[in-house]
Amino acid sequence: YDGAGGGAGTLLKEVFPGLNKTEIAERLETNENKKKVRKNSVAQVLAWADALNAATDDYELAKVMFQFADVPNWAAYTAVDRAVQHWDGPWNFRCKHVGSDGESPKSPKDMCDGADTVNAMTHNFMIYERDDDDKTTRFQIWPWDVDSTWKSAKQLENQIGALPEWDEASSPAACRRTFTTTYNMTEQYAPSCSRVVRSLGRGLRAEYVKAVRQLLNGPLQLCRIQAKIDRWYGRIGQLIQRDRELGLYPGRLSKEADDDENNNGRQLDEGGMMGQDPQKSFEAHVLALRDEIVPSLIERLRDSVSCSRALGSAADWGTGLPWSNKEDRIVAMWHASDRNMRTGESFGGVGGYLKELIDLNK
Repeated sequence: YDGAGGGAGTLLKEVFPGLNKTEIAERLETNENKKKVRKNSVAQVLAWADALNAATDDYELAKVMFQFADVPNWAAYTAVDRAVQHWDGPWNFRCKHVGSDGESPKSPKDMCDGADTVNAMTHNFMIYERDDDDKTTRFQIWPWDVDSTWKSAKQLENQIGALPEWDEASSPAACRRTFTTTYNMTEQYAPSCSRVVRSLGRGLRAEYVKAVRQLLNGPLQLCRIQAKIDRWYGRIGQLIQRDRELGLYPGRLSKEADDDENNNGRQLDEGGMMGQDPQKSFEAHVLALRDEIVPSLIERLRDSVSCSRALGSAADWGTGLPWSNKEDRIVAMWHASDRNMRTGESFGGVGGYLKELIDLNK
């Protein structure tokens, strides 16, 4: 991966401060020749987690982030992640307790809400370890698996549920409770319970606001996004119509593509996947994206940094920092046993475009 450090660093998949040594090592996605692996890659993530856990207030959290993370990059990522409302991304911390369902993040509410020990998992991102000129290490964050984004307000309501906004104040006591989300399938902790997320929403908020303003004034200008959609539709619209005439669109489900044998050979409705309205044509979905969804998401992002938005008092944030018990930790979603299922993907499609937005220079 040719990142900001020139491609000589280490790319780690779904590694968040809090994973153990083995979990970090098995998520190495580049430099897999053991002779080329940076000797301190795993140690640096562990040191980052130790420093976060040792912090006692928001000022110390901010200092830790500047020490270990490329803060402008993390702020820019957060701005884009929130712009497209990535409901299944790294700012989602699902409760995962041992024995709940193997590798699944699904856990009953009575195992999560108010439990003495926090086991939170997050996924769908990469971190890249780069070397700065002064030979210190800085971790960057990059998008992964963001294909189910740019959703309508109704769809987001089902996906997000009652989960608080990522930067909404959460006291240490409140970080023992969970919220039912993802079509009532998972329990999640408030995002600001994570010390990394909390630092970006509070101590480093100025960095986030700066990134949002750059995004709104540049890559995420409404006219720019709508022009991209128009060009995209202009290129493929006639091909969609030709596929209709040939009976190739919408596609058909095969038994290999779906475990439900009743789906074998069934033709899909246009736009009927991922909770979209099956009665809408492809053209109608394009217009909805262009004229309804994109404007509403941009306005939602703009409102998130408005002066009128209340972010909570010191009392709302509470005394001390969340997840302070020694047993509280970020846990892994997957292990080496299923690693082969999760490799061979690339920074393409929507993820590639979001990386372009994060660069903020396009």
